[in-house]
Amino acid sequence: MNKLLVAVLLLLHIEAPWPAAAALFDPAAPIRQWTEFQAEGYSAPVSAIVFSDRDELCAGMPLGGVGTGCLDVETTGVLGFSSVFFPSLMLEPTPYQTLRNAQLLTPFLGISVGKDVWVLASEKMLQGGEFRGCVDPVDPGEYTKNETYMNHWRVSVPKTEGVKPAKSIRYWGHYPIVDVDYQTDAPVAVSLRAWSTFLPGDAKASATPGAVFEVRLENLTEQVQAGMVAFNFPGAHSNEAGGDRFVRSQSKADNWQALAGEASRAKYALAVVDEPDVEFGGNLSVGGGAWSSIHQGLPAAHQQDAGASAGVKYSLKPKQRKTVRFLLAWHVRDWQGGAYDEIKHFDETWVQNDFTLSKTDRFARSTYRPQYGEWFQGPIDVVRQLAASHQSRLARIIAWQEAIYADKSLPVWLRAALVDSLSQFAEDSVWAAPAAELSSWAAPVGAFQLVECPRTCSVMGCIASNYYGDLPVTYFFPELERQILRGYAAYMRPDGAVPFLYPPNDFTRPAFEWQIGLNGACFADLVHRLWLRTGDRSVLEEFYPAVKKNLEFTAGLADGEPGLISFHREGKGQEWWEHTPVYGMVTHLAGVRMAQIRFARSMAERLGDVDFARRCRQWLAEAQKLTEENLWNEQTRSYDFFNYPAKGMKSPDIMSSQLDGQWMADFHGQEPVFRNDRIAAALETVKDTCLVDMGVAGFAEPGKGPDLERYGTFPPEVIIVAMTYIYRGDRELGLEIARRSTDNIVRVQGLGWDLPNLIRCDTGARTYGADYYQNMILWGLPASLAGGDLTQPCQRGGLVDRVLRAAGGAQQ
Repeated sequence: MNKLLVAVLLLLHIEAPWPAAAALFDPAAPIRQWTEFQAEGYSAPVSAIVFSDRDELCAGMPLGGVGTGCLDVETTGVLGFSSVFFPSLMLEPTPYQTLRNAQLLTPFLGISVGKDVWVLASEKMLQGGEFRGCVDPVDPGEYTKNETYMNHWRVSVPKTEGVKPAKSIRYWGHYPIVDVDYQTDAPVAVSLRAWSTFLPGDAKASATPGAVFEVRLENLTEQVQAGMVAFNFPGAHSNEAGGDRFVRSQSKADNWQALAGEASRAKYALAVVDEPDVEFGGNLSVGGGAWSSIHQGLPAAHQQDAGASAGVKYSLKPKQRKTVRFLLAWHVRDWQGGAYDEIKHFDETWVQNDFTLSKTDRFARSTYRPQYGEWFQGPIDVVRQLAASHQSRLARIIAWQEAIYADKSLPVWLRAALVDSLSQFAEDSVWAAPAAELSSWAAPVGAFQLVECPRTCSVMGCIASNYYGDLPVTYFFPELERQILRGYAAYMRPDGAVPFLYPPNDFTRPAFEWQIGLNGACFADLVHRLWLRTGDRSVLEEFYPAVKKNLEFTAGLADGEPGLISFHREGKGQEWWEHTPVYGMVTHLAGVRMAQIRFARSMAERLGDVDFARRCRQWLAEAQKLTEENLWNEQTRSYDFFNYPAKGMKSPDIMSSQLDGQWMADFHGQEPVFRNDRIAAALETVKDTCLVDMGVAGFAEPGKGPDLERYGTFPPEVIIVAMTYIYRGDRELGLEIARRSTDNIVRVQGLGWDLPNLIRCDTGARTYGADYYQNMILWGLPASLAGGDLTQPCQRGGLVDRVLRAAGGAQQ
């Protein structure tokens, strides 16, 4: 009986054979497995993970570029989160604005054949109803128990009547392209390749606020089939538009026709390329029978109708194929940045002084304009450019992706994950024109930063997050990384403290005090990283004075002989594990501080500052002596978490990331900051005590194994631990740790386009964070696996060099 039941269940799960017609990628590719297969447009097998509509992921892949906002496409065939119009609103109980409205969850693509209509979304989404939507659980905090918080993310989806759904959907997201193959019972097969412009090395092109939707049709029968293919965009939300009236206008040129919709703040355009028989109409995704009537025409639009649709009539001979290209372009006039009041707790948890903004209007906000507005006056300009260049842009995207997929020195999962991790540019990057206050330091390129977590911790930057996640910015857009550093230098406190973060979507109102003992190390690392990457002496000449001033400030924060490796405060908010209290001398701080000193000394020596270089050598010798004498624990064969003799406090807990400073040194090609014998012993202890199915736990108690509950694990740090093992000679273990973490996030949890900040070590589930760009630290693995410093992939023939050449090569 049990065997029979199992057999029946297995049969129920097996899908019908997938038709090869119109398929963009191998119909036999397995679902939810790291794999390789052939795909349209690619000359060799790609590295990928395929999902289906049964895999209802928290969030789909975003369409968008650098500083443009983005629009997600879900595995169920509907649109998801949208930030293309830079929404912002206060949402209790978070102290910040959220930069996301709830997911749209609206169908956007349909086809008629004769009088029958198929809307290419799952039946569940077409049935409509109340959906919880994708929620960052924010645990601890129990946000999911807060009704105000949860109400914001709930979505009521109207029922779409009189149409047939997609029977099944196969979905391959490979940023910035998403390929979707639909299975229906229609006589015309349909697939979709949607993409936005992301071209490493070409920041201006990557800042194009638009996307291309290429709909592939194939007549499966021996008779002529005719109908309409329709695309729908629901438009701007009320808190995005700036009003409830939308002015519509149509325009066209030699090879495109467009409908523009404009409110006082937000604009968009729907366009069709290379089609003579085009129709425009109102919003189809309002429920009822709007979609079911597309064979008769599109609905009329009203002034209060935010959405719009476009339709193309087609007629296909037997076995004939056709591609219909829809363009979606968007444009926002400006946005308001956050206020200091939203982030004051990062300062005023401890102190109010002359350096805080407490003496000014803490509720004031600045207005910013998008940098893309310098190149596009409105969405029709975007349409015009995409219509002229879509073929060459797509070829360049495929070329740079192929440069990664072809690197057989990297495992399949890593090749796929490197590509998709770059989606955080679309989710998080903000690029403002150099106007008003910004003009003093951001001209001519503009102010650039990344949002830490758009939905719940939507602060701008966070220098620790820059330290983790900026590596692809440095690799592919060094001019934008320089703007990040210019912002931090411009707002450095007179005493030498660098900013910790800014309010949401703001560049000018920093907080300083949170993690102040580590912030300078992040700044020094980022400057040294950019200098190594570019070889540009002017990077040192511009930022070395700030690095020097900050190190002098940081070295003097804590009093007494052990102050150089001690936190000057007690409790939480000091470490990158910000809710874990620390006291006195801390191994993690010691290693990171020693790396900071090494970077400052390297810069001083290059610029001929002999006196400061000598001072750095003295600091380093003192820090190393204090660390070895006070923090090494021979019994545990590990460095203690912290030691605070002044109050008789000591923690022998084993921190898996205790050697972060050593990774920093290795990654920058510097000499070790810890003793080699103790590095080896500590790594052996971490392996014996912290290893878990998700990589490594953040902490372990001696004799008890990994601490699964206290803090879980921190994915960006897991990758740094993995790289530390690789640099110190254990390539196999390091790669396995990185694989476990990535596999859990992407394949098991389905969070590959909604990257978390913290996960549980027992179940692997997310406890906090969404779209955390910190996870782009994954781009450090190629250098470590090649046995070189961070510049190795940039050398002639290295991975970064090949990607940059490929992204530009197809343009020649």
